[in-house]
Amino acid sequence: MKSITLFENNKEYDEKLKSRTDAHLNKYKESMKKQEYELLFLIEQAEEKLKHENRKKIQAKLALDQMVLRGVSALNMQAISLSQSSLNCNFYVFNYFI
Repeated sequence: MKSITLFENNKEYDEKLKSRTDAHLNKYKESMKKQEYELLFLIEQAEEKLKHENRKKIQAKLALDQMVLRGVSALNMQAISLSQSSLNCNFYVFNYFI
């Protein structure tokens, strides 16, 4: 640096420094743009994966809800048949005492 500053004019030195810093800034900007595109791509992939996982969760929840409703329906049918049979027995018992 010292030798360059002693043998070159101030304007030439300023131009060299500006061109070097511009080159470094341009490299840095390009690397930042590349990283930005990579991050956006990763974010997009993660969002797609999340949507897929949410669809799977919803399908599993709907299947479980359907199983629970079938079980409740079966229990209700069994309860109805038990109450009907108990009513029929009580009716016969009631007629027997009359």
